[in-house]
Formats: sequence, C-alpha cells, structure tokens
Amino acid sequence: MYYKTFKLVALTAGLIVSPLALASGDAPSLLVGTCISCHGPAGSSVGPANPSIAGIMDNEDFVESMQDYRDDKVPSTIMGRIARGYSDDDFKVMAEYFGSQKLVRAEQVYDAKLAKKGKKIHNKYCEKKCHEDDGYSKKKGVLAGQWMPYLEYSLADFHDGLRKTEKERKSGNGKMEKKLRKMLDKEGVEGLKSLVHFYGSQTKSK
Repeated sequence: MYYKTFKLVALTAGLIVSPLALASGDAPSLLVGTCISCHGPAGSSVGPANPSIAGIMDNEDFVESMQDYRDDKVPSTIMGRIARGYSDDDFKVMAEYFGSQKLVRAEQVYDAKLAKKGKKIHNKYCEKKCHEDDGYSKKKGVLAGQWMPYLEYSLADFHDGLRKTEKERKSGNGKMEKKLRKMLDKEGVEGLKSLVHFYGSQTKSK
C-alpha cells in the first residue's frame, strides 16, 4: 500500500547512524545521530517519507511525542524501537537541540488549484487554536512545508484514530480525528488532498 511503502523506506533509513555525529564526540551530537540519519541534517528532512523535526514543536511536545513512541502509544515502524533506547533526559536534550534549529523547507511539486482550495479548508477546519498562521505555528506542530507524502499517511493515521495525545486517549476524544471526519464528510477525499497540497506549497521561512 502507498503509505506502507514510504514507512518501509523510513524503517530502512532509521538503521543508519550518522558517522559525522559520532565523530564529534559531544553528548547532543551522539544523541541526535540516529535522528538525523532519517530526519536530515539538523532535523530538516531530505526525503519524502520522513518529517522534518527542526523547530517544528515546543520542547514539551517533542518529549511527549518521543515518550509515546517509546511506550507504543502511537503506531510506528522503527520509531518505537529507536525511542526505547533513550531516557526522558535524553529526549529533553534532543528537544532542546532540534527546537533550536532552523527548518529548511524543500521545494515540492504541488497543484496550485488544489493548494488554493486547501488554504480555504485549512482556514475553516485547522487554523483556529491549533495550526495557526497557515500551518507555520509551533503550537500543535508545524505543517507548512512538511513533505507531502509524509503528511498524507500522517493525516490518514489521525483519521483512523491511530494518533492521539495523552489527554485524548484518556478522554476517548480524538480532536484531530473528529476534525478530519467532519472535513471529509463535507469535502471528501479531495479535501484531504487539497490540504496536503496547501501545506506542501508553503516554502517560505519565518
């Protein structure tokens, strides 16, 4: 399946440890060496299967995300196994490092008509309180400029209820899941595709 193909690419890439990071000898570089092999130099991904993680979320959210992978609270191919090799203190060091990096957005091929429609859908369903500023806000994670294939299978996971915050798991209420279902009921699969093209079109730096 389309999503599984890209996840297998991520699985293969995740087994590589960066020799440059290991050679530097300092603690942050040693900790993030495995991360940059998948997520790119300083956390700006160079491959469509893996999200960029440079400056895209607050430190607390980064740590919680890594804990969720480690504790198998979110589905993954390789992230769960990688995360189990680190402590909470390690996650904090990683969060500090990647949080301080500047995100470099890749130029992607997108459909301008779909992107225009996606902006309207974003403003209606995603902008308020969550992914503000056309998806550039770090509040709930930066979407603007993320790789489009990654966004596709990530949004599919949210739609299927496979990715939830700790609060959502406890309450049984997945906010993203509900938002996506509401959007799909109104806009259909084309709406989801339009969102992906809109975020992929956002390449300016802020």
